[in-house]
Amino acid sequence: MATNDCAGAPVDGVVAIPLGAGISLTLIRSERGYCFSSWSRHDGRELPVVGDDHREQAFPTPEEAAEFFRQLLQTLMS
Repeated sequence: MATNDCAGAPVDGVVAIPLGAGISLTLIRSERGYCFSSWSRHDGRELPVVGDDHREQAFPTPEEAAEFFRQLLQTLMS
């Protein structure tokens, strides 16, 4: 699913962040913050689906987004 906005503002960048051993988080950036784009595992196995409410949430910094999605991943995997 292609996303053209983050929190209602046009996307102006993309950031990839390691979440843990072999897991990457991709965020899209707009003037309103950083939003979820995707996450992936380096071994190709699937990760849980992220709900629309979390996809539309904007975070002020990539670090805050990474911490939120790190905790969400632990919750979804347990």
